[in-house]
Parts: sequence; structure tokens; C-alpha cells
Amino acid sequence: MALTNRETIKEGAKPRYRDMIAVVEVKRSQADQDSAFHQLFMYTRNIYANQFNRRFAWGLTVCGTFVCACLFLHDNIRASSTMDVSTPAGRKAFVSLLVNWSICEEERLGYDPTIRYNTRDRYWEIDAFDKDVQGTRTYICDGIIQDTCSVFGRHTRCFTATLKQEQPVNNNLTPSQADKVLIKDAWAHVAKGSIRDEVAYLHEIRQKLGGDKSLEGTYPYLEAGAVVRISGTSNRYAEDTTQHILQGTNGNMPEVQREHRRLVMSPIGEPLQSVNSVDELIVVAYDAMAAHTAILKRCAILHRDISVNNILVCRGPSSGIGGMLIDFDNAIHVGDFTGTHRPDRTGTLPYMSICNLKESDVKRTALDDWESLIYILCWLGTIGVNRNDQNESVNMDQLQISSWQRGNAAVIAAAKILHMGTLVGLNDGILCNFRKLPGYEHLDDLVASLYCQLFQNTQVSLLSRGCKPQRIHNNILNNMAQMNIVPDGGFIDEAISSKITDPFARRAEIADELSKDLLAVLKLARDNALERIACQSD
Repeated sequence: MALTNRETIKEGAKPRYRDMIAVVEVKRSQADQDSAFHQLFMYTRNIYANQFNRRFAWGLTVCGTFVCACLFLHDNIRASSTMDVSTPAGRKAFVSLLVNWSICEEERLGYDPTIRYNTRDRYWEIDAFDKDVQGTRTYICDGIIQDTCSVFGRHTRCFTATLKQEQPVNNNLTPSQADKVLIKDAWAHVAKGSIRDEVAYLHEIRQKLGGDKSLEGTYPYLEAGAVVRISGTSNRYAEDTTQHILQGTNGNMPEVQREHRRLVMSPIGEPLQSVNSVDELIVVAYDAMAAHTAILKRCAILHRDISVNNILVCRGPSSGIGGMLIDFDNAIHVGDFTGTHRPDRTGTLPYMSICNLKESDVKRTALDDWESLIYILCWLGTIGVNRNDQNESVNMDQLQISSWQRGNAAVIAAAKILHMGTLVGLNDGILCNFRKLPGYEHLDDLVASLYCQLFQNTQVSLLSRGCKPQRIHNNILNNMAQMNIVPDGGFIDEAISSKITDPFARRAEIADELSKDLLAVLKLARDNALERIACQSD
């Protein structure tokens, strides 16, 4: 069953999830309350999936004569006390709830008043806000790239749109791609002490890199961005936060607060696996990591979430193929590392660095993101860089790379240590299973080169290589002596204290130098890829 708006559904018609104000789960017995909560949770996901103007949701369970109202927030579900409708007090409470729902503003029902459907012209309008501007810009949505299908989390939604004033009057005309923007709508964490703010980061990146033509299109250019503003009391506007939602309720405020942020960005990219070849993938990867390097060097912002979904493909009539690094939700200013606590785990499990997976005390650096890039290239080399190259008959469960997504973080970390300990381990476990198609040999070579520069760099001493702690035992000293090597002598890590035996910690201290080597390797691969692309086009 469901509660709906009477204006949106005809009498007797079956309600659709896009029409529902709240799902109602009914059970015969009061003992079925837990089962009712579970099913209500599962069904409410469909409300979020079908209503992209939904901020939060309501629900009802009816078990025998017991009625319970539920408020679905982004990190928890709040349930009311039980209303027993077999009693006068219970009936009064239930009727009061229905009356309050029927007369309250749509905002209090969980809808977003800044995303509206224009019934006359049949399109969605989205209001955008900017950090330093009080007014709004209204955009016309022409496509939904990403919707949400979960109860908990950021509820990230992405739309393509054009500025309303620029919308052609003639419906047969369409705006040029240059006029289109991407609108990202998400509920971001603002936990106590949190210093992450994607809007602020993109403002800073726009300010410091906006004039650099060489980086144009390799990072999101922020057109507008701020916390969503909704109607408040006394004709004023309030920022849309979980604290604002719960204002006036009897419940305690949650420890983790969220802000409803909306960003308008350009250009619009395509998914990473829209590349046509391995060579295009290499070009896109270089652009993304070149942007990563520039943002870190000139803005002191570390991305910390390199994944398949956060690198996009950009194509232009004159610029050709290019790549763009997106999603700075998990980014952080390097100056904000205090070194007094264990860094938080960020990213996507199959692409997370080993230190990240282990939640080690080693400071996160650009090397963690470079390590994630290696995992991305390994993954795409195994399954295929695009759908045309994928072989559905391959049983991924039988390949060692599947261990990068099975089990908890500690299990995945152990699997990656096994594969990344030596080049032989990488070859035997991962590279040997790359697709046997033209061009994949170049991806194989690139992964091996990046691996050697990161894990087995010859410019660093033996103590800074590999994945396992190295201690200065006599056999290591003897090996060094035979190679005429003095411990830490003549290497770029020679200034690191010999007491540090963790190779990840040692490399973190020289992350800048190693990152230069990694970018140089990727640039050479990119240049060669561009030459091959040019030859093919001729």
C-alpha cells in the first residue's frame, strides 16, 4: 500500500513509486513488526530511485492494530512510538499524523522545492545556487545521468541541463553541447571536525587553474555551487541540512550532519569505458593524472578517490580525445593532515591503495592515487577497456583479480600485497590474464612500467621497495655490499631515517619525486598512443 497525492493518481489506479509520498507495509500480527520494517526499507529504495526530487522519505508500518511512522534519513531511520489504533489515544495520534501530513508543505513531506516539474512545457526545472551570490539560476533538465537507489548515503544524482534563459523557443532545436552543463546533487557529510567541502575545493581550483589552457577540460569547471537553499520561516531562506529537516522534532540531532549541496559544472564527459581502444584509454588516463598533479601542486588538494567512475572521457571536434578527473567529495587539503590520528579510509574497494585498505598510520599521498590508477588499468586490461572488448564467457571468479573485490578491506589488502610484492607476482597473478587483443600489449607494458616506478623504483634503496616491512638484517647488508651499495647512499630516499622500515612510509616521504617519475612514464605512453591513433586515422 502507499500514501499518494490525490492530484497525481486517478482513483482506483495502481500507485507507482513516482507517485508515492510514503510506502505502507501491512502485516496481520503485531509480532511481524521487524519484518515490516525490513520490507519498508526495501520498498523505500524505489521511491528514491523514481523521485529524483526526493530529499528524505516517510513510511508507515501497520501490524495488527499497531501503527508506526518512520522517517528515512541519509544515515539512519527514526521510528515513532507505537500508535495502537484499538485505543482512543492511539487513534487520536494516528489521525493527527495524517492531518499534519495533509496540510504541511511539500518540503516537510520530503520533496525538494528547488526541483520542479513544469506541467505546461513538460520539463524539469532545477535551481542552482552559488557560494557568493544570493540569487538563483534556473536550469532546464534534459537528461538524468545518475539516479540513486538506496536509502542511506549521499544520494548523488547527476543531470544534464541548459540555462533556462538560453533554452530555444523552438522545440525542434537543441542547445549545442557547449551550452550544456552537468548538475551534481548530493548530501555530503559534515561531521564534527570535518574539513572536506567539494564546493570550496572546486572554487579554489577554478580560481587557480582557470587561466591554464593546457589543463582546460581535464577537471570540472565550477559554474555555480553551494548548499541548497529552501524556504524558511518569515519569508527567509534556510540551508538544506539534516539539522533543518529535524528542526522542531523531539528527537536528538544525529552526530553526523549532512548538507544538501548542488554543483553546476562543465564540460560533460562520458564514462571511462566509452573509449574506443587501449590507446584512447592511455590518453584519457594521462589527462586525468596530469590534472591530479597540477591540482595537488598548485592548490594543495589531494583527490584520494581515483576510480573507474571518477575518470571521464571528453571528446571535442577540435581537441579530439581527452580525459577529465571528477568527484572531489573525498579530497582534502594536504595541509589539513595532522599526523595525530589514523587517516580515514576513502575510495572504492577494488581500486583502493594497500595503505588505505589497511587503514594504516602512513600519511596519504599522491602515491595512493597512483596506486589506484594501476588497479584501474589492471581491471580494464582483464575485463576489456570497453564493451566490445569484453568476453562474457570469462569466469571472473576464477581469476586472481577477483580477490580485489571479495571480502573485507583486510582480505583485499592481503591479496594486493601478494600481487604487488614483486613484478613476477604481478605478471603471474594479473598481467597474464589481460585480454589477448591488439593494443593490449601496450597496456601490459604501461602497467608494468608504472608498477616498477612505484613499487620497485631503482632510484630508492632496497628498504623502500616492495610491499612488506624491510629490516636491516645482516643478509641485506651483505647483499648491498656485494652490489657496492651503502644503505641509503646515492638514493633519493637517503635522507629518510633508517629506523623507518615500512616501504610505504619511506616512499610517502619522497612522494613528490616518485610522482614525477610516474607522470613521466604515463606521458611517454600517452605520446606513443597519440602517434598510433594518428597513424590509424591516416
